[in-house]
Amino acid sequence: MNLLIKSNMKQFILIFTIILFVQKLHGQYDSTIYGQNAKTRKYANINGERIYYEIYGKGFPLVLLHGGLGSISEFKNNISDLAKEFQVIAIDSRGYGRSTNMNDTLSYSVMASDVYNLINYLKLDSVDIVGFSDGGIIGFHLASKYPSKVRKVIASGANYSIEGLKSTWFQDTMMLREKVLHDGFWKRFREAYKSNPNPDKFDIHIQMIRKMWITEPYLSKEYFDKISKPVLLIFGDRDVIKMNHILEMYEQLPEKTRQLCIFPNTSHFTFKERPNEIDRVIIEFLKPSK
Repeated sequence: MNLLIKSNMKQFILIFTIILFVQKLHGQYDSTIYGQNAKTRKYANINGERIYYEIYGKGFPLVLLHGGLGSISEFKNNISDLAKEFQVIAIDSRGYGRSTNMNDTLSYSVMASDVYNLINYLKLDSVDIVGFSDGGIIGFHLASKYPSKVRKVIASGANYSIEGLKSTWFQDTMMLREKVLHDGFWKRFREAYKSNPNPDKFDIHIQMIRKMWITEPYLSKEYFDKISKPVLLIFGDRDVIKMNHILEMYEQLPEKTRQLCIFPNTSHFTFKERPNEIDRVIIEFLKPSK
């Protein structure tokens, strides 16, 4: 009986090893822990902060900008495929992930300045931008304020004012100081923030995000008027962004270069729910015109 069990166990291990090898061969298995990869992690001193980033692949540089409350790990299902086509530069915004915010300064304009200065630090002539949610808003700022450094922008789940949200209940209730301190919802976020250089700043960080979300005019009409680069807007049909707000953004972009993609049966979290489809859309939009 023992010999039989050992034989079956050996067969199981052999089959499992073969499956993992085949998956890895076809790009279906990736053991890299994006956002905390010791092999690729780098820091740059930007605007008085230490900005964390990771680089993968070769080709035209593609900057990935995560959403609010997030980090590089939001793109864990996308980086491996995108790195086959581009040099992927995934960034933790200041105060997020492993980047510092010693000056306790947070705004879309400031985060866009961080990215712009990191692009210069890396001596890159220009880049493509892919941003999710808040990252998309930062992408708009970059295209408007620093057009010489931006070739194309893809923004998923981005809005340009708080009026574009279907509801602000999250900011109004869940982000209140007492809720953040005691509600179980925040436990996993607090735990993840332990990897930040200043984990004790978690509560301050969340309140800075809340203030930014509620009080900032994300992007004025003046900013939009200055965007001349090709922009692709991506949303889920069940996104937290109002459809009329989406169409308003679309109409304000250059008619010849704007594109719009709506994924069916999809929420705000397009990169999580539609990783393969969104990767194909990104690659198609960013590839050079023939």
